[in-house]
Amino acid sequence: MSFDEVLIFLAAGPLPLLVFGFCCWRVTHIVARRTLQNCRASARQLTPLLIAMNGIVIVWALLGLAVYVETVMSDGKMMAEAAIVFGLFLSVCILFGLATIPIFKIRSALRGMVNEESRETQRRIDRFAGIVETIGWATVIVGAVVASVPISFWLFLFGALAFGLIPALFWQRRRTREGQFLWLLALSVKYRHDLAQEVEDHAATWRGSYAIRLRQLATYLRAGQPLGMALSQIPGLLPCWVIASIQIGDETGTLSEVLNECATAQLKWMKEQFRTGSIAGLLIYLGCYLWVTALPVSFLMYFIIPKYKAIFADFGIELPAVTLGFIRACETWLPIIVLLAPFSVVFAVALLRFDHSGWRNVRARLFRRWYPSYDASPILRHLSRMIRLGKTLPDSLLAIANSYHRRTVAEAIAQVSVEVEAGEDCWKGLLQRGFISRRDLALIEAAQRNGNLPWALQEIADLREKRYLFRVDTTCQLFRPVPVLAVSLVVGWICLAMFLPLVKLVNDLS
Repeated sequence: MSFDEVLIFLAAGPLPLLVFGFCCWRVTHIVARRTLQNCRASARQLTPLLIAMNGIVIVWALLGLAVYVETVMSDGKMMAEAAIVFGLFLSVCILFGLATIPIFKIRSALRGMVNEESRETQRRIDRFAGIVETIGWATVIVGAVVASVPISFWLFLFGALAFGLIPALFWQRRRTREGQFLWLLALSVKYRHDLAQEVEDHAATWRGSYAIRLRQLATYLRAGQPLGMALSQIPGLLPCWVIASIQIGDETGTLSEVLNECATAQLKWMKEQFRTGSIAGLLIYLGCYLWVTALPVSFLMYFIIPKYKAIFADFGIELPAVTLGFIRACETWLPIIVLLAPFSVVFAVALLRFDHSGWRNVRARLFRRWYPSYDASPILRHLSRMIRLGKTLPDSLLAIANSYHRRTVAEAIAQVSVEVEAGEDCWKGLLQRGFISRRDLALIEAAQRNGNLPWALQEIADLREKRYLFRVDTTCQLFRPVPVLAVSLVVGWICLAMFLPLVKLVNDLS
């Protein structure tokens, strides 16, 4: 593809996509900064954006019509390629047109907002703004990937890697943002500040969908909803396990302690992950070595090996067995690796997403076998806190079961609560369901006899978390040298496969 064709492609194809994505971002920025005093001015600011976005729709429609006319045969019959291209352009135009509908609704709602009592209007505006932001991000990603395809394969590969790395940067920023918000909530509850006003002031320092979600939270809090219930209605603002802990704190009157503990745990998790790494990061590290090895091997198979075969065929000499084995292995595995390339990118993004959310947020029943041993730490901390405040064990277990985010764990805790109500021992019930070990049970019984049960539960929870971090650290340190050793063996094999034919050729000719 020539330089002029590249410029034409960028002007006619991905550039409108990127401009459309910028317009969507600008809409969310205007909506997040709105107030009752400037709502009409915000509505006026949306007018040129709507004109620009509709202009993009018209440009795409004209471009699709031009491609359709260009690819029609001279006898007037439409080719299959023309139909496919025209259908794609028409689909994009329809999607763009549908994407402007929420902006029209936002504009009309802003013009009709006249007082602070219209909470339903505020929620509707925020909901439409979230839809627009999602459309904008999808448009930008598609436009960037499409723009990289005609330039070079390496730029496309870089785009694929960026597609996996950019979400990791966003998710890391999101972790930091969650930690700041948790400390804000903890300090506001501790010093009895107006929580709704603090959240709204915090929203004024942000923009985009995050500011919109904070405004929604402030609206729910002003309506009198508890903090945990309000957070559960706004997905993505805080992790699921944090929301579950806050709901337990609301129900048991330990909200201040729960928020302090969650904020401290969030900060500690970030420090420990930076120091020890994670299993997901280790898997991505191993995969990067595989792709770094596959690229030079592909170059050798495409450029060098055919010349080797031609030279040895001219001299009537067979290639060494090592070289033939290398060629057979590459012919077998390289096509599979190339076919798995898109799936590996998706898998890497999924691993990064899991690494961001953490094991605490996973709720799939596939892993329910390991939930009790891992969830014992937060459950024991909740029990320690409630026993210290004088709550009974049945009430404490029932509060945890009503709010815990993992259904299998909540069902198990509810069964223990029923057994305790019937007069059975709570700790033996937790032992039977895998939440504690026999050593933990012995320590709990000894502490219960001496009146130190809350302290013992807290110590067991801390010890379990330290043991988990030690295991993750040991696993990462143990397996990190594995790809280096594997790549060194592959490099040695490649060197033998590429240099032994030269040695054999010189010996046979001499």
